[in-house]
Amino acid sequence: MTLKARKQHDLKPLENIEDRLAMAAIHDDVLARIDSALDEGAYIDACWYAYSCFESRIERIMLKLMGGCPKLPRTDNSNPTGITTKIECIVRLCRNGHPFLSGASPDRFNTIKGWCRERNDLAHKLVTLEKYPNADADFRNLATRSKRLIIYAYEVASMVRNRYYTAETTIPIDLSIAGKCRCRERRCIFLPGEKT
Repeated sequence: MTLKARKQHDLKPLENIEDRLAMAAIHDDVLARIDSALDEGAYIDACWYAYSCFESRIERIMLKLMGGCPKLPRTDNSNPTGITTKIECIVRLCRNGHPFLSGASPDRFNTIKGWCRERNDLAHKLVTLEKYPNADADFRNLATRSKRLIIYAYEVASMVRNRYYTAETTIPIDLSIAGKCRCRERRCIFLPGEKT
């Protein structure tokens, strides 16, 4: 399978400017809600918002990278790929020198992956004899650790976005790197407008 590079004019925003501005306002509101939840001791709420931010930023990063993936495009997004698989891809691309991720830290992304796994474990096992007695302390710990990771995720997403829009073509992802993905045949991200 060969990868056809997309030219600069194809590397355009996925949304119009009005939608992008509305999305930015939503993110500002969610970040303010995280701060408010932390101030008020609503740690479960803070974790819920933080996880949403991680999912959003990881998805946006992947949307800018997946045009270079040699795997077949996804035909729909009815069974989306989990955040762990996407973060593992970003880590592999960081370690293998993808220019859009130059300067990004694979260790920080692994920390985000661990944070997400811990949040999922807490959320799914909250009402159990093992977890419930320590739930408040566990969520407080998780929520307070989220802030610096969220800031990092936003910084890297902005960096990738800027590099994406100044690139002349998509950057091909080597098949040996893509072959290590849990998604065996198709890409992890559904790119609107892409055909198989």
